[in-house]
Amino acid sequence: MFAILAEDDSDAEVLMHIIKRFLSNDRLSVKKKGYDGCGQLYRKGARDINSWLERDIKYFIVCIDADSADPILVYRNI
Repeated sequence: MFAILAEDDSDAEVLMHIIKRFLSNDRLSVKKKGYDGCGQLYRKGARDINSWLERDIKYFIVCIDADSADPILVYRNI
């Protein structure tokens, strides 16, 4: 089972559809959580991942966009 954590609901929704299409499995169980921006994702994401680990979710995707910044610099600041 997959879980997606993203800066907002629309990011999580799009990623869910991409994963299902990429794996050719429309019935794949995907949990998703959108936050109110990267600050909330940073503050609450670890808590949510730990909660989902207890439910046997094994694969996590965390989506943080660059907001016009250099993506490498954004990645290094995580």
